Amino acid sequence: MNATSRGRGYSAGLWLAMLLGSAAAQPPALPAAPLAAPINVAITTDLGDAQKFREGDEISLLLSLDRDAYVLLIYRDAAGRLSRLLPLPGKTDQHMAAGAFLPFPDKQAGLRLTVTPPFGREAAWFFAAGTPFPLAEVDTLSAPAGNFDTLLQRIRRHGSSTAYGEARTVIDTEAARGG
Repeated sequence: MNATSRGRGYSAGLWLAMLLGSAAAQPPALPAAPLAAPINVAITTDLGDAQKFREGDEISLLLSLDRDAYVLLIYRDAAGRLSRLLPLPGKTDQHMAAGAFLPFPDKQAGLRLTVTPPFGREAAWFFAAGTPFPLAEVDTLSAPAGNFDTLLQRIRRHGSSTAYGEARTVIDTEAARGG
């Protein structure tokens, strides 16, 4: 498994709009971090790097933020299907408090990520921003077959106007060994 991260601060255009007082139409932002300071995010699994998950295994993702932010967690299975994991489908609260490696899913709430076919290379992307993500657009771009490249461009475009960070982890899955 490999994890990568990327971050951005405020864009010059947003900063200028804020100075001129024309940013009132923007969604409410969290308290601003210093200009150009990215949100540091990380994602991994409970097994760490370079581990394979077998059919029936439960995957626990560990998410980390260095400050409070609005979050989005997208999963791409081996067939290329996209699923929004955070905020949970049907939910709109995107806010997550800063913390070191918060587990997802919340097993006490009865949520599970279980390895099922198809098997192969899968990935989870964790995004954080100073303003809420456009969930309706994210869901439209994710369904039914999903266009991840377009979705990723849209998410990054949103992140270009606020404090932003992203991280990814690759997850390899395989069928259970014959028993």
